[in-house]
Amino acid sequence: MTDQSRIAIVRYRGALTSAVHGIEEMLSFAGGLDGYRSLRVTITDTVVPGYDAYILPPAGQEVDVAAQPDIPKFLKQEHKRGALICSVCVGLVWLAEAGVIGNRPVTTHWGLEALMAERYPGAATDVDQILIEHSDLATAGGMMAWVDLSMALIERFVGRDAMIETSRRFVVDVGRMDQRRYRSFTPDLSHQDAAIRKAQLAIESDYASRLSVDDLAQQAGLAERTFIRRFTSATGMTPMTYVQAIRIEKAKDQLIHSTKQIQQIAFDTGYADHSAFGRKFHQATGMTPKDFRRKFSA
Repeated sequence: MTDQSRIAIVRYRGALTSAVHGIEEMLSFAGGLDGYRSLRVTITDTVVPGYDAYILPPAGQEVDVAAQPDIPKFLKQEHKRGALICSVCVGLVWLAEAGVIGNRPVTTHWGLEALMAERYPGAATDVDQILIEHSDLATAGGMMAWVDLSMALIERFVGRDAMIETSRRFVVDVGRMDQRRYRSFTPDLSHQDAAIRKAQLAIESDYASRLSVDDLAQQAGLAERTFIRRFTSATGMTPMTYVQAIRIEKAKDQLIHSTKQIQQIAFDTGYADHSAFGRKFHQATGMTPKDFRRKFSA
């Protein structure tokens, strides 16, 4: 990321005005705090290329996708370029239309669960969650979940201290966020290496598999040595260190949000050996999986 991050709020037809301006005011406040990374926030009527993140806010009515066909087309292009794509409530429909969700869990208002299942059966909609984050996507639940999304974006783009300062200014309780999310690794997709970004998204989608450097190099379309050099340059990590970091983040999410046995979580996140998972988790967090769950689960 550069010293200034740029976020666009897409004011599509029917978008809730209060949410559009609420998001803009909250993010702009955080982005203008002294001593932190600058954040520029723009309200646009369509997807203008070149931003680090795009937010599709909630609407007070059903989204008319046919009225603005350029939005999903350009969202897909910007996502491919490495931009973070975000939605609140019914704004998730735009992400589904753009085809950027894949089979990963996303969230929206509980009243839209049936619609999502009917129109976009490939999307793993989990309406029990207020906020679900991936490296390249962030989705929030009901209409007022724009507050949760804004706090998450401030933490991601400006910093945790700035998020806390903003929460005090706007009198927002972040206790729930602290309980539901505990991230120490947020992958950066803003670099300009499209081949490496493709490998990063492959890791995000298939982290539980027995991924090898050769597999990832093939995904990127590069020779193995070239791939390792370019991956390390773009991300600051070797490919397998990056895979381990993604797996640990996914394990954290499951420890917080599920009641699965720890051994099952280890298997679900790519560890055949429960003891090896425990060692890797402790190295990354300084805590055992059991202690982490006790401290951070709701």
